[in-house]
Amino acid sequence: MGRVAPILDGQPIVLVSLLVAAPLGFLAGIGTFDYWVYYASGARRVRGPLESWGALLARLLRVNTDHKVIGVQYLVTTVIFS
Repeated sequence: MGRVAPILDGQPIVLVSLLVAAPLGFLAGIGTFDYWVYYASGARRVRGPLESWGALLARLLRVNTDHKVIGVQYLVTTVIFS
């Protein structure tokens, strides 16, 4: 009798798991999911006023879901690369 092929092979399962976990881990590491975590937990995000230009610059340089900040990021990127 010949060898019977296993129903589940471990190598493709590990590969697919890594291909799914790597991008999600990267995005979680840079803080992209923080908004959705606050939303899902029901916690309220308190945002204080910007105190200095450094705080404004830090807000514009990090990953953000605010449409106004994203618009400024696109505008600055377009001017720099034009």
